[in-house]
Amino acid sequence: MKRQLSLGMKIGGGFVIMMILLLSIGGSAWYSFHQISANKKAVEQADQILAAINKCGSERRNFGAYGFKALPGREKTASEAMAEVHGEALDAMRSLEAEALNSTMRNALAAQIEEANEYKAGFAKLEDAQRTKDNAFAEWGRVGRSVTKALQDVARNTIIPAQKKAASSGNAKEILKWGEIAHSLDQGFVKPFLLMRVKAVYLIATNQEAQLKSYQEQLEVVKSGLDSWSGLKDNSQLQAVIKDFRGYIGDYEAAGQNYWKGIVEQNEANEKMVGLAQSLMASTVKIKS
Repeated sequence: MKRQLSLGMKIGGGFVIMMILLLSIGGSAWYSFHQISANKKAVEQADQILAAINKCGSERRNFGAYGFKALPGREKTASEAMAEVHGEALDAMRSLEAEALNSTMRNALAAQIEEANEYKAGFAKLEDAQRTKDNAFAEWGRVGRSVTKALQDVARNTIIPAQKKAASSGNAKEILKWGEIAHSLDQGFVKPFLLMRVKAVYLIATNQEAQLKSYQEQLEVVKSGLDSWSGLKDNSQLQAVIKDFRGYIGDYEAAGQNYWKGIVEQNEANEKMVGLAQSLMASTVKIKS
């Protein structure tokens, strides 16, 4: 009886050990499968983050090219497109953070989300800088139109009537005087002003410091030409006109300063965003590995 009991206990004990081994192997296999599945999902989500970051870079460059205008062939602006792709990047980061395999990955993703928010703030600065440039450009246009109208008015209402009067009276002194005033206005102010506008266009086209310097140098030529405009002391109408011109040039100069301020701020924002994108790409690749 003892032999049979001992044999039964041995068989039972062996069965229990076998079951424990099977459960252990099964648990290990399930855990391994779960880890493989989780790793596969993490890689897929990391790839989504990388794709979204690349899209953000594309929309940042699109904004540099088109500003707040609708993108060619698309019914949205670069700002609207950026909001979408940046949202995609954040959603992918948060999803991966929620399912992070360990604290190291979780901390890395928390840092990523913080950098992604900095990237969004950088784009807001980029938009503000573009608004500064757009407003300055509009002001340049307003001043240009105002100067053109003022020149037409002074010619029609003052210079041309005075020249006709001098010619009809045969007063050689007056003929010479008003001829010199017209010539001095054309050579000392009108032509330098037109050239200054051309140089401003070059600045807009290049956004480079060399063109800024060229524009600023021409601005000083315009100011000097206006100061040297002859024959004004004895004519109150021309005195009023030259005062208006000085005001317009002051406005034009201020607009130029604002335009360059926008360029500097855009360059700073772009540099910051490029650095953040590189950091996000590097950390995402590290998470994948």
